[in-house]
Amino acid sequence: MRAFREVWRGVPVALACVALASCSIPAGSEPVGSRLFAHEQVAGPRSDATGPRLERATVAESADTDHAAAPPPNETPPAAPEPEAIVDTRTHPQKQWDHIAAAAPADCRERLASTKAKFQPLPDVAKPNLKGCGIPHGVMLTRGPTGIRYSPPVSIDCSLALELEDVERILQEEAADHLGSPIASIGTLGSFACRGVVGRLRGWTGGISARPQGGASSLSGSSP
Repeated sequence: MRAFREVWRGVPVALACVALASCSIPAGSEPVGSRLFAHEQVAGPRSDATGPRLERATVAESADTDHAAAPPPNETPPAAPEPEAIVDTRTHPQKQWDHIAAAAPADCRERLASTKAKFQPLPDVAKPNLKGCGIPHGVMLTRGPTGIRYSPPVSIDCSLALELEDVERILQEEAADHLGSPIASIGTLGSFACRGVVGRLRGWTGGISARPQGGASSLSGSSP
């Protein structure tokens, strides 16, 4: 108890010194710090009432600092607007023309000439006439790629003439199986004709078939 009173007797002096930033310790007085140290040795560790509060404040400050320094949560960017659907406003005859015009390769006539075909090239047509007729890359074919004759000759697009090679090969295979001899010629019912479609198919075709654009031909029969 004596040590405790000596310690607390010097505390007001020490606090006053701290407040005035200057103090002279009376002669013969033992420094407060040494008394405090001596008290701690005698009475054991001192429980500081402000300790827990300081500790909680430090933890709170740390939490606030961490919260402030934390990056903002990732925000999902707004979804991009969906592109508007492209509406094809072309008519059926125009779609058909574009398809036939793009079907023939640039060297179509050269490739056709490298086969057994016999044909006369027709002038290229850049766009159909007012009725929707015209052959983009026409040829008048008298003999097909495998040598079959067409009578009368057919005026068709070069792209179709190239495809006739596969058609003629199938016809020859069937003729060999069922007729016992190859086909020498095929009769035709005409090819190019600038006329409209009548009947129930008029609405579906837009009033025009593939024949007025060189994309079809009608066959009537064959002979050995």
